[in-house]
Amino acid sequence: MPSHPQTLAHKEFRASDRGKELIAQSEADAASFLFDLQSGELNADVAEHLTAHEIYVAVTLAGSLSFELSNTRHTVTPYYQNLNEDDALAMLQDVQATIESSLINLAVESQDNDKEYFPGATIMEIMDICAPDIFGDYDVPEEVEEWQWIENNACFSHGRNGEEGICEFVLNVSYEFKEIPERLKGVIASARECACGYILIHQGT
Repeated sequence: MPSHPQTLAHKEFRASDRGKELIAQSEADAASFLFDLQSGELNADVAEHLTAHEIYVAVTLAGSLSFELSNTRHTVTPYYQNLNEDDALAMLQDVQATIESSLINLAVESQDNDKEYFPGATIMEIMDICAPDIFGDYDVPEEVEEWQWIENNACFSHGRNGEEGICEFVLNVSYEFKEIPERLKGVIASARECACGYILIHQGT
């Protein structure tokens, strides 16, 4: 079976104290890897004053390998010195995401997630999708043509009237959907491949 995508189990774990610790660990590990902070001399002067996690956060916030912290200017150099700054920053994010995914997946899979959340599905079998991640930024759902299709095909909806708009819809993956919007085809296919019974689509709630 393919590895699980973002499920409710993953979302809940990421929001937990342990999940936040593992995310911070993945950020520190990514910085240690890219800048050779554990054993190398390349960035020894920076590593002497800052932790790997502090370096990751500072570089990410600055969007640069040079940053100022506590009125001191620092510059870190990638272990792979042939990388330009943009490529190094992209690699930092890619390495962090890979480490985070591995740590979170291992932690989630070691938990007891067998309790039924929706009929016939545990929280490990419910894909969690934040709509802006698929459709991009928008002001109101009416601006996104896929929302109407989702609303028409949802087996469950939870909405609020007024300015807050729609909260969430649930798609039952066992349904035979017709005329699936292009930007949702991959999402539905991924859910089926990973044996998810439902897709929870929301606006970041």
